Amino acid sequence: MPWHLSSSAQSLLRGLFKRNPVTRLGSGPGGAQDLRQHCFFAAIDWDKLYNRQMEPPFLPLPPSAVSDHAHYFDAEFTQKTPRGEC
Repeated sequence: MPWHLSSSAQSLLRGLFKRNPVTRLGSGPGGAQDLRQHCFFAAIDWDKLYNRQMEPPFLPLPPSAVSDHAHYFDAEFTQKTPRGEC
């Protein structure tokens, strides 16, 4: 698990990445409610989110306003030369 992730993010990923679907987070009897109740999402007011009463933290520009399709990708990746390996 990447060291820079918070413990709640690591816990969420561990729950989602379980191989056995029976024990995977969100696939049990509680379904999506189990995901919503995970500590990673503790700061989210799900009712406000559902009713679109929350301000999004990021609004992307419409496609017509950006000059290239890689606009939101970090330059670390867009400046690399692709390798054609088969």
